[in-house]
Amino acid sequence: MDNPAWAAIRDRWPAAELGEPLSGGPADRSELHRVLLGDQRAVLKISRGGGATIERAALRVLAGRVGPLLLADGPGWLLTEDLGSGERMAPEAWLGALGAAVGEVHRATRGLSWNQPAVELDHVAFRWRRALLALPGGLASAGIAIGGKAEGQLRRVVHELERPGQPRVLSHGDLCPENTLVVGGRVRILDWEAAGPRHPAFDVYPSTARWLRARPREWTLNAESLFLAGWETGFQGPPLAPRAVAATAVAWAAVAAHNLPARVRLDAPAGDYTHRERIVRALAGAADRAAEGYPALAAQLARASERLARTWELDDVR
Repeated sequence: MDNPAWAAIRDRWPAAELGEPLSGGPADRSELHRVLLGDQRAVLKISRGGGATIERAALRVLAGRVGPLLLADGPGWLLTEDLGSGERMAPEAWLGALGAAVGEVHRATRGLSWNQPAVELDHVAFRWRRALLALPGGLASAGIAIGGKAEGQLRRVVHELERPGQPRVLSHGDLCPENTLVVGGRVRILDWEAAGPRHPAFDVYPSTARWLRARPREWTLNAESLFLAGWETGFQGPPLAPRAVAATAVAWAAVAAHNLPARVRLDAPAGDYTHRERIVRALAGAADRAAEGYPALAAQLARASERLARTWELDDVR
């Protein structure tokens, strides 16, 4: 391998051998290789666009707790322990174990004073505030107006997530099954390149909504309760306020819909679902969770989801 990372690794471990490439995140963001360090196996991650800077900072804070242990690093690359291919776990047990792992991270980093690297990836975890502020304009492009009480409640969502005195923890920012492994009956979490100090509720909603995006919303709500039960065990502190979870659901829905005008004109596949389907599901899920704390806003989000589903002939995905 003709790369400064490999030269640095060979300087420290002269007998190191480069193994096979591994599948990982988007190819335009990073590449992964297995590395043999004698009896120890490791993973070399070469990142682009600043991801290594953020992930390095997060892994140093974690120090092998829940995430992989950082073995060596340099500009644009990380060498971490290889956690293997993982074990199988039933979905219900996995959700509880994932919640416990996230809660453990949140407990260990509560009130974290972290000089977050001055890097902002083109990633959903960094776009939520401007997406929330742009949501009325995006929905207006589809003929859906957010005004009056709904607009005021949208401002309250931003305030809820930024309010002074709210807890700040090390938030992963991209929790999904692809970024987790079960090792020794515990969930370990990978790919911390979108990490940052955020409200803990940011790690709750996507972990259930994205994991169960193809299932009925009733099951998604059940999954959320399973995750939260595990989270409370790991966090060992006050439970999350439902209003905060509702606010993050709205924030993630705004991120999903941030490019709504373009999706009205053109759809494109996004893994096993399309961007239009993602918008419809995210708006419906946010409406469910915001109904109690932000009722006027929830009603508008539900109307938006229903109208877009009809327009795009996606009634079966809600």
